[in-house]
Amino acid sequence: MKLLRRFNTVLYQLFVSYAVLIILTTLIVGLASYLFFTANFNQEVEKMHRGTVIHTGELLDHNVFRKTESMYMDLAMNADISFLFQHAIAGNHANILRAKRVLEQKMNAYPDLVQSISIYYRNHDVLLSSHGGITYLNGESRSDLFHHDVMTTLEQPGSSERWIGRESGEREYTVLSAGHDPLKVVYARTYPILLKTGEMQGYIAIVLNNSVITDMIRSTASDEHVLLFIMDHSGRVISIGDSSRRFTAEQEEVFRKKVMASELSWGTFTESINGVRSVISYAALPTTGWRLIGMTPVEQFYEKSSIIQRTLIVICLLAIAVGIGISYFFIAKLYNPLNKVVQSLRSMLGARFAPPHDHSFNEYVLINEAISGLSEKVGKLEATVEDNVPLIEHHLIVGLLHNTVHTEQEFREKLAYLQIEMTEPYYTVVIIEMDERQLNELSVQNKQIILYNLIRELEDWEHPHLSCLAASSSDRHIAVVVNTGRRDEEALRGLATYCFDYALRNFRLQLSGAAGGWSDNPLQLHQSFREAGQYLAYKYFMPLTDWFPDSMYRSRQHSREEIPEQHLDALHIALKHKDMDAVRASIDSFVQVCEQDRYSLEHCEQRWRDMVGIYHKYVKDVQLTSSELITGQYVEQFDQVKDIHQFRQWLLDVIALTFRYMDERNLNKTNDMVDKARKYCEEHLAMSLSLSEVAEHVGISPGYLSQLFKELTGTNFVDYVTGLRLEKASELVVGTGLTIEQIAQQVGYNSPTYFIKKFKGSYGVTPKVYRYHHSLRQQQ
Repeated sequence: MKLLRRFNTVLYQLFVSYAVLIILTTLIVGLASYLFFTANFNQEVEKMHRGTVIHTGELLDHNVFRKTESMYMDLAMNADISFLFQHAIAGNHANILRAKRVLEQKMNAYPDLVQSISIYYRNHDVLLSSHGGITYLNGESRSDLFHHDVMTTLEQPGSSERWIGRESGEREYTVLSAGHDPLKVVYARTYPILLKTGEMQGYIAIVLNNSVITDMIRSTASDEHVLLFIMDHSGRVISIGDSSRRFTAEQEEVFRKKVMASELSWGTFTESINGVRSVISYAALPTTGWRLIGMTPVEQFYEKSSIIQRTLIVICLLAIAVGIGISYFFIAKLYNPLNKVVQSLRSMLGARFAPPHDHSFNEYVLINEAISGLSEKVGKLEATVEDNVPLIEHHLIVGLLHNTVHTEQEFREKLAYLQIEMTEPYYTVVIIEMDERQLNELSVQNKQIILYNLIRELEDWEHPHLSCLAASSSDRHIAVVVNTGRRDEEALRGLATYCFDYALRNFRLQLSGAAGGWSDNPLQLHQSFREAGQYLAYKYFMPLTDWFPDSMYRSRQHSREEIPEQHLDALHIALKHKDMDAVRASIDSFVQVCEQDRYSLEHCEQRWRDMVGIYHKYVKDVQLTSSELITGQYVEQFDQVKDIHQFRQWLLDVIALTFRYMDERNLNKTNDMVDKARKYCEEHLAMSLSLSEVAEHVGISPGYLSQLFKELTGTNFVDYVTGLRLEKASELVVGTGLTIEQIAQQVGYNSPTYFIKKFKGSYGVTPKVYRYHHSLRQQQ
């Protein structure tokens, strides 16, 4: 009884609960693991066993049976062998000898595989053997000979070849066989290879060494307990890996029924052989059609799975023991705080709450008594909660807007606690937005005063069938939950107008607002709140509008209409032609389109980004960068943009700046090109200096270079070069002792006469007179 009373304590109850839970969990997991791993392991073992049989069959087929068939093809196509099928035996001893040598060579080529080879020439009733040589069968009872049994089979329609497996003790092998193996495997096939009805001229029979087959079967067995053997089409065992084991007729009948009745090329089943239950796998040999069978005792086959079973049992027992130990450790840790609480309560509440001395009490009883004694303190706490009603109301509204109120019952309970009635069937959310620029000019305290005054006015607004709950959703947004008896958007408009007038009259503050969709479920108000926020975003494109109701903007928000591409094309063309008036017209046209009530906000924003993208592409195409154009002043102006009208003006200013910058850059570039041309002319006066040659050096067309010279120098290119040549010539005339012919060549004149004419036309005298006058001035 004392032990039973101890189970009343929390410590012992926890320990027993954890112990039972661990034991049940371990048993369930262990049993499931046992069943799963054992079943899967056995399936894998069966699969490996079957794979061994199939692999052995493929080796036999490739290394034995296909080689034998290939050997037949070589013999059938040999000229010495086929000669005796077409010609008489008598008198052709040399041909017989060559044919016998062919058989011996083939035997030598496959000494381990082939025991003997025999050829029966039907037209001559002669048998040629690799061991016995030539045998004339005239006068013998051919029904007692093996070749007669083979011929009888091969003469049947569709039986041009045959694989035979028999014991050598049967008399049919007396002519064909050599040696004394207990089992024989023979491949016999008619001649010629492509046989037509009634045209069989004989056959070729190849007797195989059965030891090759048995050794291959024995060597590929992965386990000494695995027995492999071959059964022919009749179900008789013709080759066995372990020669010490033989099957009775009854046992062979078991295999015959199970294996030969199956139409599958491979399979696995379980059968009792000699009182031993065994797993049997079989696979068909592709060439002969015989079945290779593998047999393993069940206890050997599944021996390893029993090790897994015992291992799982040991693991489960260890898991239970370790789990109980760990559980007791953690339970003690969990119980220590509870024990401290109990000790504290005993000291606080006095002897009437003290447990009995035998420690058979339940600690939660004492805690319950303590909680009952705290009811007075709870009452005081409730009074404190009453003082926080505005905060609770705020949390309720925020919860509705952000979908954190999960049940309508919770919503109704909080309304009842706040003593607020919202019994009408329809709900919606109105968002009031304060002008950001005006708010930024106010102090934090004044912002809060305006915010709470607006919330109070919204909740106090009187309407016969409409009630409101309001709360701030951000620094400049107020969310209003509206409950009404009918979907009256005019009433919502009246609420917004009242709030707008109040703010403008008392605080000189401009407001705008939006109303989301209607719902008959207060738990769906987060959707209405999201919709109102989306509608309010249209103010960017419609800065002169202050009210965005659901009835007007729902269809626009879901519109799939697209702004025509012509507006983008117009801006692209205007930029290309540097036509500022056309740029302004295209942007103004686009702004007007966005202000219409046809296109969704998302599409307008995308198209506006496309418009700006066209400008960026134009800047990139003319090889400019934004950093060259947009200085700190324009960056500051961009940060202050609040609507599309301001952005329009900013973009127009930037485009105008771009055009001016390009004009200045082009002028500088033009001067640089003309200076480059002048320098080239000065450095190459001795050359012809054609307009095309200089234009190619500068990198522009000749016509454009001629135009630039005319605009910047006031003279054409030819006159400029001529003046430059004569100026250089005058310097050489007075500054050097060169002859007139040498000076003419240095300034690009091949004809001295033409040079003198041009010089006189420019300076009024010939070069020689010009030099003489200069020397006189120097002497004076």
